[in-house]
Amino acid sequence: MNRSIRVIVGDDDANDRFFLQRAFQKIYPDVTVDIARNGEEVIHFLKNDSQPVPSLLLIDSMMTKINGFDVLEWLRPQKQFQQLPVVMLTGQLSDANATRAREYGVKAYLTKPEDMTGLEALVKDLGEKFLKSAS
Repeated sequence: MNRSIRVIVGDDDANDRFFLQRAFQKIYPDVTVDIARNGEEVIHFLKNDSQPVPSLLLIDSMMTKINGFDVLEWLRPQKQFQQLPVVMLTGQLSDANATRAREYGVKAYLTKPEDMTGLEALVKDLGEKFLKSAS
């Protein structure tokens, strides 16, 4: 993999952002990871035409300012992002939110891992599914 592969991580929890970034750096050190603290920042990153379209968007379902579902509502009509795989992470699984995520075309709706080992396994799995073809 190389630096032209870009992942955007959107999460309002500082610890979750830190550990997700660490896991990506450990498992895929050549992948560029942009970190957004809320949905507003996710949209800002996506609107930045000077950066390549990301290979993966990983977002928290519930964030401050603009939540993950609002990001998806903005994202899906944008032609340049129609093929962008989105994985939504949550602290608590909800059937209603899982259904809503599927309606927006989310590739996976997952519970946040509770430890670094689980997080690294998640990142490795996401890379295998969504980043290998981008390299």
